[in-house]
Amino acid sequence: MMDFIMIAILAGCVGLVFLLISWCQKQVDRNE
Repeated sequence: MMDFIMIAILAGCVGLVFLLISWCQKQVDRNE
């Protein structure tokens, strides 16, 4: 059960990082 929780947390972290990177790219495109 712990393995499933750890995988879910890792997947969530990866998703948040991906959203943060895509959001930063949108901000840069808007500024230029």
